[in-house]
Amino acid sequence: MTADWEDRISSVPTVVWLSRIAEHIPTNVKLILVSPEAPTLARLKSLPWSDTIDSGVFAWSFKPNGKQVSARKTGYLCIGSVSGYSGGLRTNRRRWLAFPSLELQDKALISKIKRLDLTPDGEFITLFVVPFKNGSKHEVMNDLVLVKLARMVLMIWLGAVDEGSEPAIKDLVPWGLENIEYLGLAGDNLLVTKFKGRDETKRAD
Repeated sequence: MTADWEDRISSVPTVVWLSRIAEHIPTNVKLILVSPEAPTLARLKSLPWSDTIDSGVFAWSFKPNGKQVSARKTGYLCIGSVSGYSGGLRTNRRRWLAFPSLELQDKALISKIKRLDLTPDGEFITLFVVPFKNGSKHEVMNDLVLVKLARMVLMIWLGAVDEGSEPAIKDLVPWGLENIEYLGLAGDNLLVTKFKGRDETKRAD
């Protein structure tokens, strides 16, 4: 990871970060995470959406135009995160559903969606919610780090990683990536990029 990420993460014990992440994961999501069976798109899509301006981590399902991807893969799942500064989950869902405008938020994602000829199902799922506190700069930065770390944990745990990702990431999927019925759209490791802090909150991650 980059030096600035290492400094921010190491300033708090790992067990504390994990405790904070677990605290803000809804119970119905936790039940999926501890299940002995790999999650399915149907089960994930049955989870509710939290219409809130708080920070959080979300999942957004996509399907290919026409037939399904393969005999084993039935669709795609994108895991993203958003801070309170960029309007929280409620505001950004409206932006994402205005599909063409997504290009202004994440050019890499929109390019992948177009290349794969995907159609958004319109299913948004809440995986993590943390109240947004517009407090001191230190508090705001801790909130941002927490949300981004939660996204990484959930993206890997749910197997929503691009199959082109480094083996170290794919090997961490508890059910085995080969047992996940969907393909992940996210392939980035934010810990190897410079922590942009408050400026990054102008758009969704």
